[in-house]
Amino acid sequence: MLEKHTPVWVWDSYWWPASVVIPKLDTTSNVILVRFESGVTAPVKASDVRLRVPCARETILMRQTSDSLPGRSNLPAGSLASPGIYIVSHIDPIHPTPHEIVIGAEMTLPRCTLCSNVRFGWKCCLPQKIEENAFFNPEPIDLAAHVRSVTADVNKMTQTSRQLIRRSKQFLAALDSPTRPFALNMSYISNR
Repeated sequence: MLEKHTPVWVWDSYWWPASVVIPKLDTTSNVILVRFESGVTAPVKASDVRLRVPCARETILMRQTSDSLPGRSNLPAGSLASPGIYIVSHIDPIHPTPHEIVIGAEMTLPRCTLCSNVRFGWKCCLPQKIEENAFFNPEPIDLAAHVRSVTADVNKMTQTSRQLIRRSKQFLAALDSPTRPFALNMSYISNR
C-alpha cells in the first residue's frame, strides 16, 4: 500500500519521478494524487505507478517498458547521456512545456541559456533507420536494370500508340473514300 510521501515512478510516455500526495483520492476510483519533481501535482491511475525502490528498479519498471530505466531519468546538465530520445523539462524558472530532443551520440548534457535547472528524462532508444531494418531493406535495386525495364515499357506503349494512330488514319481515309460503300468501312472497325 502506498503512503503519503512515498517515492514513485509514474508512466506517461516514459518514467517520471514523483512522490505520493494522496494514496487514494476516493474509495471508488483507482486514482492516486502525485507530485512530480518539477512541482506539478496530478491525478494518475494506480496502474501507471511503480515504487521507486533503488534495488528493484529494473524488475519493477521493466513490465511497462524494457528501455525506460530510471537511471537515465531526471538527468541534470553536465551528466553524460547515451544516444536516445529524451524529454527535456525546464524547471527554474519553468519556461516551455517539456519537449523531446534526439541525442545521436554519447555527450555531456548542455545547460539551458534561459533557466538554471534543466532536466533530461530518457524516453527510449533511437529508432532504427528504415534502410537498416531487415523488414524494409530489400535487395539493392539495380538502377540500370530498372531503367531498362521502364524504357521497354515506354517503348511498348509508344508502339501501341503508333499502331492506333496508323489504324485511325486508315479508318478515316476509308471513311472519306467515295469508291467504297459505308458498310465496307464499318466492317473495317469490326476486323480490328
